[in-house]
Amino acid sequence: MEEKETELQTALRELKEETNVEVKVIDGFRKQIEYEMPKVADTIKQCVYFLGMYIENEIICQVEEVVDASFLPYEKALELLTFIETKNILVNAQEFIESSNHSFRTRFPLRAFLLNEVINRIIFWLVLN
Repeated sequence: MEEKETELQTALRELKEETNVEVKVIDGFRKQIEYEMPKVADTIKQCVYFLGMYIENEIICQVEEVVDASFLPYEKALELLTFIETKNILVNAQEFIESSNHSFRTRFPLRAFLLNEVINRIIFWLVLN
């Protein structure tokens, strides 16, 4: 996080910087997990996940940070995620959308935006597009 940035501002900035993708945040969904970094001693990694609506821009990965990024259907993303914690977040997002009264619920399917980052972790923004 940059100085004086909120975690949401950081997430939006990093998404744009690392993938060129822009989203409009959907209020009410925020999930967080923490885990130890296996290759970095005594380091706890904190990941915060948000739900957003895809606005525009071609995916252009910043090669220093991201190996690959793509929009995937819910079922495919669920299949590719390897950690139960991240699978649970994806399921929670789907449940949030299904129980929501927002207008986006019926117009847009949930697709996961997966980022395969250089430091061997998969992070995702949950995006409707």
